[in-house]
Amino acid sequence: MKLTYDDIVSAIVVGDFGCFTDPTSKVERASYPIMTPSAAKSLIAQIHGKPEFNWEILKIELLSFPKFFVETRKEFIKKAPRKNKILINPKYRVFAKIIPEEYINLDGKKIKTPNKGELVKKHMNQFKSNIRRGKYYKNPYMGLSQYRAEILEDDESILPVDYNDEFTMFFGFKKNRNPIFFNAKIDKGTMIVPNISEPANNASKIIEIIQGIRK
Repeated sequence: MKLTYDDIVSAIVVGDFGCFTDPTSKVERASYPIMTPSAAKSLIAQIHGKPEFNWEILKIELLSFPKFFVETRKEFIKKAPRKNKILINPKYRVFAKIIPEEYINLDGKKIKTPNKGELVKKHMNQFKSNIRRGKYYKNPYMGLSQYRAEILEDDESILPVDYNDEFTMFFGFKKNRNPIFFNAKIDKGTMIVPNISEPANNASKIIEIIQGIRK
C-alpha cells in the first residue's frame, strides 16, 4: 500500500519512569536513552489494537534529555535484589502506520481485509479518539508494566531536543525467537526506525517521507 501522510499517526508519550532494554541480556538492566522499536510498537498497540492490522513504528523523537537513576528492586523472592538503570521523566513522540493483515478468527478461518483504505481510516480515527477520551485497548506503559505511560495528543510546537547518540539496539524477535539488533542513530533528537522486513529500496522511500513530516 502506498505510504502517504494520511497513513501516519503520532502521539506524545510521557511517564515518571521508563526502562527500555535488551531483553536477552542476563545482567543488570540498563535502559537505552530512547525507547526500543518493540516497546514503541507495544505501547501504540496498547492505545488501539485489533487482529486485522499491525502497527509499524517509523520514527521516535526525544522530547526531553535522557536522565538516569539506579533503582534496586527485588523481582524474585529467592533471588538477590537487582539493580536497574532506569529513565526519569521520559518523554517521546512516536510515529506509526497501520499495516492491514490477514488474520485467523475464532473459528480458525483466515479472514482477508476487504478494503484496506477504509480499514486504515477507521482505525486511525479510533486511535485518535482513544487518546482524546483516555480510553485504551490496554493500559500503556513505558517499557516495564510498573511504569505507567500517559498518552497525549501530538503538539507540533514541541520540538525534539538537541541530542545525538549512536549504539547497537534491540529491535525485536524473529518468528524463531532469535533476537534482531540494528545500528540505532539519534540525530538531533530523532531516531529513524528501519523496517527490517522491507527491501532496502522501499525502506529508503519510507525514510524520505517521514523525514519530511516536520522540517
